[in-house]
Amino acid sequence: MRIHLLEEKTRVDSSTQGPTSPRRRRLGMAGFFVGGIAVAAAMMAGGIFSAKRFVFDRMAELEERVFLAEVRSESFEKQLPQASRFVAIVQHLTTKMENRATAAEIVEISRTILQHCIANESIGLNESLVFALIERESGFNPSAVSWAKAYGLTQVLLPTAEPHLKEMGFARATPELLLNPVVNVEVGIRELLRLKKYWMEEGIDSWKIALTSYFWGPRWTWALVKEKGRGDLPSLEYGVGVLRLATSWKEKGLV
Repeated sequence: MRIHLLEEKTRVDSSTQGPTSPRRRRLGMAGFFVGGIAVAAAMMAGGIFSAKRFVFDRMAELEERVFLAEVRSESFEKQLPQASRFVAIVQHLTTKMENRATAAEIVEISRTILQHCIANESIGLNESLVFALIERESGFNPSAVSWAKAYGLTQVLLPTAEPHLKEMGFARATPELLLNPVVNVEVGIRELLRLKKYWMEEGIDSWKIALTSYFWGPRWTWALVKEKGRGDLPSLEYGVGVLRLATSWKEKGLV
């Protein structure tokens, strides 16, 4: 489930290899900048030493990729913000989960989040929304299990997870799979996107409704949409609350 933030390394033509090449100097300065962000993020996160070391190693790898990447479809300046977004995700996850997940899991969760957010920017998915969902559902506790047997960071039920897990190559949904934080976040984001696209097809382009549906399910949410005012219907409080949390995460530096 590797997520590639940038294009794979390609051959750098001779025009970028000379020691005095403006492009080489520009890439070198940008690589140094990304490395500086990585060091600051790892130190500020305040995680255990192994987590800091792992994050630093990953950032060094990212710096090398940025330096050597031959940009094809987009400019270097457009790739650099993606690197900064990745660093921010790692930093905040390390702060929230330093004693609950390994450094490797934190990096993989960060990649999963950024990959989906980049791929679904057109419909409004972003890191702040994903963080808000996780905070509302589990408080960043990957071992959380609800009374209804919803599991993990995004509190997914086994029947809900089953089709997504099969698409991911797993034979069936199990509690053990959903308590794996990397798998759980992937499944939770897929389900949220499925609901968002479902409501868009129904002519309702609203994250508030999609989030309400994530919590109550489409059937009850349809009842809410069609019959506002009935006392036994779920309210929009859940969706409003998640969006409020997303605003808070934006203020903390996430996209």
